[in-house]
Amino acid sequence: MMNGALATTITATQAKGTLTTSGLQGTGLGAVVKPVPVKDSSGKVHQSWVARFGLQHASVKDLCITEKASLLGQVVTLMVTVGGPNTPADIELGGVILDAYKADARIVLKGTTAINKNGRDVAVAGSPITLDGQPDEFGLQSEAAELQNVTGTISTIQVPAGLSAPSVRGTFAFGDRNCPTPS
Repeated sequence: MMNGALATTITATQAKGTLTTSGLQGTGLGAVVKPVPVKDSSGKVHQSWVARFGLQHASVKDLCITEKASLLGQVVTLMVTVGGPNTPADIELGGVILDAYKADARIVLKGTTAINKNGRDVAVAGSPITLDGQPDEFGLQSEAAELQNVTGTISTIQVPAGLSAPSVRGTFAFGDRNCPTPS
């Protein structure tokens, strides 16, 4: 177990992973739909569509991310949990970019909100983060957002300005493991 702050860029890529969190509050929300390159098991690269979310700053409760792979014909799962039910402090993210294939949550958008904004024109307010939205594709922009009970299938997470977490735990186990359902 680690305590303290990580001041680095974190990028989780590879196959599809899962993400759960009981809550997220953020400022400067931007979201676009865009194609991204994906490499399949044969090494071929093709385009897959994702929803790319960007936040200028985010506070997250009870974050869990899993990534599954095959090792010697067995399914293995890497599970990273940050925080937890007995950890009162939030995870503070200095900006975040998340590519999701699928996401479910209860969401409240706050302040000025633009829905179906041209993807090319979507910005992450107060941040140098760019989402590389495509012209004439869906975009969403809001001053702030609150999400509860988030579950999703993800491709990539980037935290360009570092994070501060009260506790981080990584577990590598044989078998198909899942994050706990957010509460």
